Amino acid sequence: MAEAKLSGRVVTPRELSGSERSRWQALCDSDPVLENPFYCVQFSEAVADSGVDVRLCVIERDGRAVGFFPFQFRNGLTRWLGAAERVGEEMSDYCGLVAESDLKIDARTLLLLSQLSSFSFSHLDETQNRHGLSGERPEIGLLSRMERGGAAYWQEICARDTVLARDTRRRARGLTEKLGPLRFEFRELNPHAALERLINAKREQYARTKAPDALAETWKHKLLHRLADMDEPGFSGVLSTLYAGNTWLASHFGIRSRTVLHHWFPVYNAEMSRYAPGRLLNRCLVEAADAHHFSVIDFGAGDSTAKRDFANASHNFTRGRWQRPGPRSLGFGLAMSAKWRLDSWRARRSSEH
Repeated sequence: MAEAKLSGRVVTPRELSGSERSRWQALCDSDPVLENPFYCVQFSEAVADSGVDVRLCVIERDGRAVGFFPFQFRNGLTRWLGAAERVGEEMSDYCGLVAESDLKIDARTLLLLSQLSSFSFSHLDETQNRHGLSGERPEIGLLSRMERGGAAYWQEICARDTVLARDTRRRARGLTEKLGPLRFEFRELNPHAALERLINAKREQYARTKAPDALAETWKHKLLHRLADMDEPGFSGVLSTLYAGNTWLASHFGIRSRTVLHHWFPVYNAEMSRYAPGRLLNRCLVEAADAHHFSVIDFGAGDSTAKRDFANASHNFTRGRWQRPGPRSLGFGLAMSAKWRLDSWRARRSSEH
């Protein structure tokens, strides 16, 4: 007997039925490959609540939901062209299909079911290969997997890097002597004022380092505040803060699932940089794992000394663009080419002046 064909139904997050929403969350809760909170239905809902045009393809077989594919449109033109991107675009550290582990589907079929001509993406985890989905230009991602708990894992870090451990203790001692005892809040109960401080400090950091401002758009502020209010058993926003006496040292805003805290927006008091407040905050996050019942800190894509100091596992992300042949896909390609040429011209003009 031939296997039933897949079908797809495109809905907004608010059109998802209660049973479908529960099914989505159950897939994430039961599969270690989908343990990161960016895969959770709540993240897609929060992006939509922030004013972004989010859609979901419910993939069915024999009338039963076997997978979910979230995406968004940047504007009305891309929606008309059927040219989608990952949910949250630069605000999302994972993208892909949330589905039964044995579901096989090629990119063109996924686009067809989702009524799309193309899908542009980065942060596609290597585990999406099991479904038949892949990209190019691999980029490493780092994690801390704390199989014996956070306190034990910090001791493992100290044992493998005695210089780091000794230096961290010295800086903590110096802060205590200068400003008072260290105080760590894992999850601020009234987070919005502290979140505004984090956003402002992060934007100042982008300007200081001449990095692109990832928080320039208003909808991104709305998204962070929306996530900060969320506190469900399988998904919540977490704003953590470290103080020395009454002096703010560092903050981190991330999201978590049942088992994973995703390391997302860290920022520190630049005046306290000699004390490595970011490293002290990461130590506190590791040690908080036992009391707050998570076993993984996911540092997302990218490689740095700060991440390497705490990581013990790695994986790869890829990027790319899937497309189906047709006039809409061709039109989007021409539009992107024209935009690239215009941006290049503007950059040259700016450098001349």
